[in-house]
Amino acid sequence: MQTYPLPTFVIKKHGDTEYGIIEWGRARNSLFERYYEAVQINEVYTSIYELEQILEDDPYFLDAYNAIGWMEMDMLNYGLALDQFETARKKAQKFVPKNFQGLIEWGFSENRPFLRTLQGLGIGLLNIHQYKKAVKIFEQMLSYNPDDNQGIRMAAIHAYMALGNFNAILNLCARFPDDIMADVLYGKVYAYFRLDRLSEARKALEQAIQQSPNIAKEITKKSHKTVRVGMPFAYGSEEEAFDFWNRVGIFWTDPKLISFVKEAL
Repeated sequence: MQTYPLPTFVIKKHGDTEYGIIEWGRARNSLFERYYEAVQINEVYTSIYELEQILEDDPYFLDAYNAIGWMEMDMLNYGLALDQFETARKKAQKFVPKNFQGLIEWGFSENRPFLRTLQGLGIGLLNIHQYKKAVKIFEQMLSYNPDDNQGIRMAAIHAYMALGNFNAILNLCARFPDDIMADVLYGKVYAYFRLDRLSEARKALEQAIQQSPNIAKEITKKSHKTVRVGMPFAYGSEEEAFDFWNRVGIFWTDPKLISFVKEAL
């Protein structure tokens, strides 16, 4: 049976910034081919079996853990999903230094399996309401990959809302001033409102409604009818609005907050 070397973590420096790149080696090219074939199998347990076979051959192939983890999460098996992502993270710690303070950017495709591991772990913790643990993962990811190609800021805002850390929401949103992501636009509204900074909340709400008016309409509805959400959905669409409500609507049920939004419509 072929054996695979431990992935290596290469640090490159540009100016004062260190960039970490995980090198998997050409020997794993065939494993990536097997992985792509496995995740395209329609029958979930057959797909999981094939992914497990990959891990038998290479226990450091992070994307196999990631794929199994997401499949388990889709079936609401959060414990099994988290076990996969946590195992993958522990494997990654063998070659990603714990004390590394530089960037591990999504732009380097070699880094994506590791970043997907952290994403799965964070989302899994978020789904079981382990908000403090989830926030630590999300903040680490945003430190590694500040451009946030994965949209982790959306999940981080959710966790900050649950923890009542409204200033953290504003600080995070300030890093993406031109963002049209609904969670950023309405996250600012929520944070300003909770901090009783109402004039700023009104201005933020005007901007949010201009971009995604259906979300404000969804927030103010007395009942919320299920809308079938296909992926990807368009910004400003009814699908986006229902997806937003389905994820974070629980934070928007305060009658005073609903009235505040309604006044702006």
